[in-house]
Amino acid sequence: MMDIIVAACVSQFHDSDDEFELLLAYDDGREIGHAMTRAAAKQIAEEIVNALGDDSTRQAEVLQRENAELREALKPFARHKTADGLRVPNSLLYIPNDHPILFNGLGNDARATATVGDIRRARALLGGSENAE
Repeated sequence: MMDIIVAACVSQFHDSDDEFELLLAYDDGREIGHAMTRAAAKQIAEEIVNALGDDSTRQAEVLQRENAELREALKPFARHKTADGLRVPNSLLYIPNDHPILFNGLGNDARATATVGDIRRARALLGGSENAE
């Protein structure tokens, strides 16, 4: 079984300039302290900061790429016009958000898989139809 560290803390003992402790908290509730010198504590702290920084940068890059891909995938839907009319429910000029436009199944088993509201949300997320091109 692999020990999973969920938190780490490096602290200096109050009565010494060169004595530090690394406290590790594990996912099973254990907490274990390790005594170390100032130099070792500094090295560990730098490694943690570097690892977190690299990981955060990678995560941000992945999320930015994913966001761009999702925005691109929404564009074909956002280009479609919807009958927004006067935005008065039940008017002849307005198609409600729950109006189905794509179905899965046949006859009485047919279920909506996309609605007019989905199209409107895609357009709104892209900032309007002028950004859907």
